[in-house]
Amino acid sequence: MSVDDVTVVFFARHPERKVACVVGWYRNALVFRKEQQEFLDGQKVKYSAKARAEDCICLQEQERSFAIPSGHIVKGGYGQGTMWYADSDAPAIVALRKQLETYLLRY
Repeated sequence: MSVDDVTVVFFARHPERKVACVVGWYRNALVFRKEQQEFLDGQKVKYSAKARAEDCICLQEQERSFAIPSGHIVKGGYGQGTMWYADSDAPAIVALRKQLETYLLRY
């Protein structure tokens, strides 16, 4: 089971700023309900989403400026899990989604 045409955003803690920042994203991704696995060059690779190469963006370090708030900072922010859906109706998260959409359109 999967969902198509999804934007998947990757974020990680910025080493100097000590906050999580967007590092890249997939546009038009296929997101799977259960983890998938394939072999690539003899190595087992596990994944939950995939997209065509031309729909994938990896930002240069100096471009990684869009901060993603944790649940400690903002109600509905990300927690300790490896996935966060940003689907909270909390006003700060609704505003964040709009700002993030605008940010992604710059690329």
